[in-house]
Amino acid sequence: MEIKFVSWSGKYPNLCSGTLKFRIRGKLYTLSGCFLLESGGTAGFDEDWNAHVSQGPWSISSDKLPSELLPFQEEIEEMINENIPQGCCGGCL
Repeated sequence: MEIKFVSWSGKYPNLCSGTLKFRIRGKLYTLSGCFLLESGGTAGFDEDWNAHVSQGPWSISSDKLPSELLPFQEEIEEMINENIPQGCCGGCL
């Protein structure tokens, strides 16, 4: 399968939101939205209200993919993680 990353517009502090462009077999796909990507990282506070942020690989919910792309979800997530810095960026704090 040939999936090629084109671009991602998400930026800190909202790295999970933006427009993703990629090609599958030469066809350009564009996905966009708030919280399009889901972080494998965490962001939160301890009992003293100190912020703690960890990073982890991105995933994309199947409900955010057009049905024609569902068979390629794993490959799309692999492409995302190879090209977009891992979250959680902590911008939600």
